[in-house]
Amino acid sequence: MGSTTFTDDFLAFSVAGIGAVLLGLVGLLVGRRGPSVKGLLLLTLLLLGLGGAGALAQEGTYLWRGPLLLAGLLAVLTLVRSALLERFLGTGLRLLRQPLFQAGLLLAAGTGVVIWQVVAFDQVGAADADLSWAEIDRAILLNPVSEVRALTDKGNPVPLFSAQFAKEEQAGVNLELELLRRQNLQNRVIQTADADMAYNCHGWVFTGGRHWVRGTAVPQILQDNGYIAVSQPQVGDVAVFRNLDGSVAHTGLVRTVADGLILIESKWGQMGRYIHTPTDNCYRACTCSYYHTTRPSHVLRGVSDDQAPAVEMGSGPGI
Repeated sequence: MGSTTFTDDFLAFSVAGIGAVLLGLVGLLVGRRGPSVKGLLLLTLLLLGLGGAGALAQEGTYLWRGPLLLAGLLAVLTLVRSALLERFLGTGLRLLRQPLFQAGLLLAAGTGVVIWQVVAFDQVGAADADLSWAEIDRAILLNPVSEVRALTDKGNPVPLFSAQFAKEEQAGVNLELELLRRQNLQNRVIQTADADMAYNCHGWVFTGGRHWVRGTAVPQILQDNGYIAVSQPQVGDVAVFRNLDGSVAHTGLVRTVADGLILIESKWGQMGRYIHTPTDNCYRACTCSYYHTTRPSHVLRGVSDDQAPAVEMGSGPGI
């Protein structure tokens, strides 16, 4: 279970909102009598159980936060439907106790949450589109590296690449500064290295900054090199940022873990390296998770590690 990001919140609230809409529609179809208090209580307990199981299993936060949010709403409605509150508040809650009113409330609340999340997602998507990653990494050609043969610990080859522009141009410092400005990151990140076309984020982590590595190779590296997913990272663990479809978009190294603060250092495409939090970065629409290994280095076999990032690997799994 990784840090909570915009994507986690979006999915969690969306699950809760869609669930509320469905329950509201069912309630309207059932009619005036509506589901019994006992039925609402059982459904609430079921959602609490699913949410609790998901949290204990360290699954994606949207898989357990959504059910828990919906369970909380149902718990309130169940309490209102019961006779307990009437003893203290009289008949003022009569309207709230009506099944049709509750169904309409669920439908309206769920619809509002879904619309809210769609608007929020569109805003983040628009911000990311304005940054134009295609412009930043435009016209980059990846040429296979043949003189170095990188392998995982299980002997599976990992393709390495060198990068160049199709045209004689580079993004330059100005575009890098513009990206930081548009994301409002100027005062939220610390630059640790200048822009460098010699390597990308995965190449910095797994080749010591010597080559480019595609994101599609990262899952195989994690599996073959004995990485385990951890909920509480240690200094030196690998941070993996994934898109909504689960594909790997970015990787970095955990540099600081203290009092709930996690700082990650990573290489941003062809740009420089930065120290940042799991949420204040150019990959904020991604979900961040952490992986630990007992290997002495993250660098792949066959690649010289004399330029490997200097990190303290940690002494335990950090679960």
